[in-house]
Amino acid sequence: MIYAAIILGILLVALALLYWLLPAGNSLHEILHLPLYHYHISQQPATPMRAHCYRFGSHRRQYLWLYLPEDRAPAEHLPVIVYLHGGGWLLGSPEMFISHARFFVSQGYAVAMPSYRRLPLYRAPQIREDVDLAVEKLRTVLPTHGLGQQSWIVGGMSAGANLAGLLCFDRARRPAEIVGTFLCGAPLDLAKMRPSPLLYAYAGRRGSTQFEAASPASYLAADEDLPTLVIQGTHDGLVAAAAAIHFGERLTGAHDQLLVLPRGTHLDAGSWVYAEGIVRRTLITWLADRQNKQNSVNLTHKK
Repeated sequence: MIYAAIILGILLVALALLYWLLPAGNSLHEILHLPLYHYHISQQPATPMRAHCYRFGSHRRQYLWLYLPEDRAPAEHLPVIVYLHGGGWLLGSPEMFISHARFFVSQGYAVAMPSYRRLPLYRAPQIREDVDLAVEKLRTVLPTHGLGQQSWIVGGMSAGANLAGLLCFDRARRPAEIVGTFLCGAPLDLAKMRPSPLLYAYAGRRGSTQFEAASPASYLAADEDLPTLVIQGTHDGLVAAAAAIHFGERLTGAHDQLLVLPRGTHLDAGSWVYAEGIVRRTLITWLADRQNKQNSVNLTHKK
């Protein structure tokens, strides 16, 4: 018994040393910091909101949550954010990231958070299909809450940002309701990602049709004018920084923005949920600009 306690103590000390001393920029650093990240987001104020769950398929992961401010008046037209959670296409759920929804609700948005089938049984084509099915379901659901005429801003973190990028930049499948997208710690150019079993399981062999179809960079046109915010750390240990930064540098629209975080990690790109700072300020300002722009468009159409 005493030997087991000694071994456990040594392991805990080793993990603590790795946590504090391991430099940023590798996957182990990110994994060791995940518990602290989830602790931080779990400690955020529980913004009062109403939650509605809707299914869009028979699989247990084919559903979406719609979150509305608890004190919202029935006729109040809220802007809508469609947020896709991360987890490497393998882990995660909307419920795990409910603090992300609370953050946006506290800023005055209605928030839709789809779930989707995941690896290893389902790969990029099936996961994309679930996002499309969630979009169709959302179109039928929003009018029942008085939000049928609202435009959408699509966002995502990590794997969710990849899915958001596919939804927004594949023009053949992009919903007309989308007026902007924000992408945090995003694997947007899969060709610049480091080879890994996870990437292979999701997108298939490099250079294959499936691999290209799973990479948002494959769809980025020279005349793309969808307002986009890309947030990426230079020391991301899970997503190659170039996979997002190069994509952001190709954006040329007047309302596009690339925020590069010097020495920033993967989790730093999602720190807007719990931390004051440049990431949160940039996201809030960018969202407000999109909403002000959309309000101006709506007023012009009414005239």
